[in-house]
Amino acid sequence: AERVNGKLVVESLRGVGVPWTGPAVVDGKPWPFASDGAVWLTPGAHAIETSSQQPPMRVLDFNGDLKTAAVTAAGIEFAYKSAARAMALLEHPPARLEIDGVEQSPQMSGNVLLLPRGQHLINLTPSK
Repeated sequence: AERVNGKLVVESLRGVGVPWTGPAVVDGKPWPFASDGAVWLTPGAHAIETSSQQPPMRVLDFNGDLKTAAVTAAGIEFAYKSAARAMALLEHPPARLEIDGVEQSPQMSGNVLLLPRGQHLINLTPSK
């Protein structure tokens, strides 16, 4: 990791949690995988900057292999792979969940969203 032109540039082979406070922009886009003390990144090289806006919802922690993540017009979207059931600790329960384009009832344990094993694309719409 190094600072370049006011950005923190991080490279990781497996994905990494980077100590961070406040909202973040990763690679020029709002980033939804962040807790109050860390930003969770996918494998590869990324540039992190401070943002003035929180994403519509945040994934505070995740036990799967995160492949992609993005803020969308409806909420957030992410792709993952996991050999076992995946769990996403959410800031707030979602109003709507889509797994691979199919709407599903969220299986929640508190604020933990339980997701199926395998490789999946998740779309979450926040509660208003």
